Amino acid sequence: MLGNVKELEATESNEDKARVIHKLRQQEKYTLTEILAAIGFPKSTYTYWQAQWKKTNPDKELKDEILEIRKEHPNYGYRRIHATLLKRGMEINRKKVHRICKELGSQVKNFGRKYRKYSS
Repeated sequence: MLGNVKELEATESNEDKARVIHKLRQQEKYTLTEILAAIGFPKSTYTYWQAQWKKTNPDKELKDEILEIRKEHPNYGYRRIHATLLKRGMEINRKKVHRICKELGSQVKNFGRKYRKYSS
């Protein structure tokens, strides 16, 4: 259990801590109250994250659509992706598209400005 406690200290978010507690509960023969008391983690926070894991993702279809557009057009940023989604008939907010693109890490990496040499 000592190795898992060190893993808990290294994590920052409550979700990560709840995941480690869930792993401890699955692997070792400790009760939940013993684990929570040893770590000093609230039971309500642990149960909250368990409920969050069971929820379905409402943006799953949108994420799949964005990934499909990125596969067809790898140089499209979130603005062009948003325009393409509008053309496909999906009424979606630009900010939501931007947030999902950030979550997916689908940023354009090979974009360069055109440069022409100028001599006077």
